[in-house]
Amino acid sequence: MSLSDKFESLSDNPVNSPFTREFEQFTREFGRFTREFEQFTREFGLFTREFALFTREFD
Repeated sequence: MSLSDKFESLSDNPVNSPFTREFEQFTREFGRFTREFEQFTREFGLFTREFALFTREFD
């Protein structure tokens, strides 16, 4: 199968192509990572504020 044949077969049915399925899986995993990272940054921000208040007591 030539490269042009492969491209045509993908363009005929892009929803069922292996690339599309892998890309959808990647976007789901990246979305999950993004949500976890946002949660981490919120918690780290809270920790930073609490630590700043804590260290002010020693000034």
